[in-house]
Amino acid sequence: MLGNTIRLTTEPHGTFMEGIIDTASLPGTLMEIVPNSAFLNARPHYRPRSQVAGAAGQIWVLLDDPMQGFLPGTAYVIGTRGFLYSPPSGEEINVLVADGPGTNLPVTQGDLFAVLSNGKLYHVSVGGATSIPFQSMETVAALTVDTLVWCIRL
Repeated sequence: MLGNTIRLTTEPHGTFMEGIIDTASLPGTLMEIVPNSAFLNARPHYRPRSQVAGAAGQIWVLLDDPMQGFLPGTAYVIGTRGFLYSPPSGEEINVLVADGPGTNLPVTQGDLFAVLSNGKLYHVSVGGATSIPFQSMETVAALTVDTLVWCIRL
């Protein structure tokens, strides 16, 4: 992880969104709109990405929110308004990498990552992926817990 926030680019060119967070997700998780959910105060509900692992889809990264106490490493409270960001290609961001099967490998600068069906990233070398949205910008020892990794959006 670089710095102490999720979004790293000082002049962002992506899209910001607000929504209701339906799970106790950590900042850095990749999220999606919950289909057919009722809007609350004109805002949709979000959950961790649930598409097949490695599938293409919209990239919404759950941001940290220090005003509500949701810093990196602190999970959102279910039903809380959250802030999301869709980074364009070339922007740097800290994203949550899973420690599950095939991911408890060391992370090397330049490694490619796809999205798991739980909103976290995994090493592309572990399985096929039709979409590879992130590349590591740092080296991290073998992951034993879900870890925020400094990545660039491809």
